[in-house]
Amino acid sequence: MLKNLKKFWLDNTGSGAASLITTVVQIIFAITAGVAIVGILKGATGQTFTNIISHLKDIGNSGY
Repeated sequence: MLKNLKKFWLDNTGSGAASLITTVVQIIFAITAGVAIVGILKGATGQTFTNIISHLKDIGNSGY
């Protein structure tokens, strides 16, 4: 589909618009990947944080 879209833009507007479209698509992919990475990191650190808190509670409960 993207190839057809690119071809359509090339046929109708010249290569400038096609390269602009390609750039925009790449930016969108980069943002999407960035959001996914941030989500994974947040998930990982959130999990670690929860584990630390539960360990602290265990330590508190055992009287250390």
